[in-house]
Amino acid sequence: FSAAHLLDAAGYWEELDAFRAQSRAQLACLQQARADAFEVDDALLQQRSEAFRRYHDLRTVEATENWMDHRGVTIDDFADYLERVACLEHYESADATVEPAELDGVIWPDAVFSGYVDTWCRKLSAWVAVARKQTDAARLAAIVADWPRSLEEVARLYNDYAVAVLTEERLTNVLRNRWGDFFRFEVAMGAFQTEAAAREAALCVQEDGDDLASICAMAHSPYAARALLLTELPETLHTAAMSATPGTILGPLESEHGFLLYVIQEKFEPSLQDDATRAMISGDLMEESVRPLVHTHITWPGTA
Repeated sequence: FSAAHLLDAAGYWEELDAFRAQSRAQLACLQQARADAFEVDDALLQQRSEAFRRYHDLRTVEATENWMDHRGVTIDDFADYLERVACLEHYESADATVEPAELDGVIWPDAVFSGYVDTWCRKLSAWVAVARKQTDAARLAAIVADWPRSLEEVARLYNDYAVAVLTEERLTNVLRNRWGDFFRFEVAMGAFQTEAAAREAALCVQEDGDDLASICAMAHSPYAARALLLTELPETLHTAAMSATPGTILGPLESEHGFLLYVIQEKFEPSLQDDATRAMISGDLMEESVRPLVHTHITWPGTA
């Protein structure tokens, strides 16, 4: 399978158009930057480059070159990508016209460095491994030859396999054995420099009904609102979170980011009637079932 096969699959999954729009916006902002003689700070680019390498555990030049070579990109592609991202962050949008050929030239590097290629590869490898299990080598070769029209057949084979794997009995067993793993919360979070400041914020929320976002804005403190699983909360808060109701304040809890305050906005108990719970359990079961098929039938570049 090639990059073209992968992009065809991303289009079939309806995940490519939004990605192309993002790349188009980056190119438009790059053109605007050049028209304005705006130059991205070299220190920022270096910082982003080092963060990328740390995230992907690319500790040597050789490891970095191998990683890029396996994905069909270069160091220059990486530098250009970082510049486009920085221009989009600076301008947010621009009216410059982007030629189709120019856009096509950056789609693959953008997909690689943003992480989409790895995500799409895992998804496509699962589909192809299942198709190989459900058919024979000759039929799979015919599917590849008829790509992308044959994606419909690959999808059908995968969905048929999923129906066989995702029985109610299996879903129920996972929920019973890992019930706590699927507790979900809508949480507002604030980080404060001192414990005293965090406790004062908690009092303002609890006693005065103030909004944590507003308190953080006034205190110039970091704020975020997220959906979190119980396992994504600090372990010391698990017991309190399980019995929490909307409005419950957890913390402050000392961390590397300061003293954290959590306000539980919504709590969702795990249930197979809950679409999100069912989707998480289904994903776990499919990954467990497909993993040995991928190991058997899929060879990654550089591992043959």
